[in-house]
Amino acid sequence: MVGSLHDRITDSLQKIAETTETLPKTLRYCADTFENLDAGRKAEIERQQDQIK
Repeated sequence: MVGSLHDRITDSLQKIAETTETLPKTLRYCADTFENLDAGRKAEIERQQDQIK
């Protein structure tokens, strides 16, 4: 019983470690994507404002 619980805990911790190793790359990708989308949105708003003027 204790052995299987230990194995499950060890496996879960290993999965957590593997996931957290990929987070910096994932977060940088998300930040870059957000910045690009935000810049595009701002450009579109400016374009629409120029059309209104």
